[in-house]
Amino acid sequence: MQRDTTYFEEYGEGETVILLPSNWLTSYSYRSIAKSLAQKFHLIVPDLHRGKTKTQKVARTAEEYADTLNAFINTQKIRDCYLIGISFSCIIAAKYQEKYPLNVRKVLYLSPIVPIKHFTPYTFSVLRGITGYIMLLLHNLFSVTSVKTTMVWLYDALFLFLLKHPRQFFTDISISLAKHRHLKALVPSKVLLASKDEFTRDTYSPSVQLPNKIEVERISGYHAWFFQNPALLFKKATHFFEN
Repeated sequence: MQRDTTYFEEYGEGETVILLPSNWLTSYSYRSIAKSLAQKFHLIVPDLHRGKTKTQKVARTAEEYADTLNAFINTQKIRDCYLIGISFSCIIAAKYQEKYPLNVRKVLYLSPIVPIKHFTPYTFSVLRGITGYIMLLLHNLFSVTSVKTTMVWLYDALFLFLLKHPRQFFTDISISLAKHRHLKALVPSKVLLASKDEFTRDTYSPSVQLPNKIEVERISGYHAWFFQNPALLFKKATHFFEN
């Protein structure tokens, strides 16, 4: 569907959930996940500065991404939505709820690379990123479903992102490597962490008091666990958004 300048895909009916694609991916890679969540919600997956979106403007910071998201939400007249950030897009989701807290009811963070208080401090470096992607691809070689998922990612990243928005593709690297402050939740937020995450590998102590409005749960699996287990994501998202 094409409205205004930002392309988006939507599925289902009910309360609106906006899902932000992760680094170098578009709505194309998230169709199966969106359709799963659409059993309960009205899913919208916008291609901000990527994919079939017809814009040459480059978002150079997470704040500019958040402003683009806000313009999209206003154009579509969306109110009181839920927001899902995934990996890289957790940075965008975090910035958005800080800047526009009245527009979003709750935020769900999946395998975030944005720092969260009470974790072992880390820097998302080039080496960490390269190592993480190599391990992520290797872990996806052990089942037919995972290999198919990897093929979808590669097609999406190369043909729907890099070739269409090359400047944004490489700018997203600098955004990932920028120093981001700890998550400051202004709306109820939940973080789902992968126990074997290839990128962060951080330790978290459940006994430590978290900042207000932040809940953390560790999920068994790797960074992209939600692709292998969309049913679990559906269960976790439904419970969090409806309670």
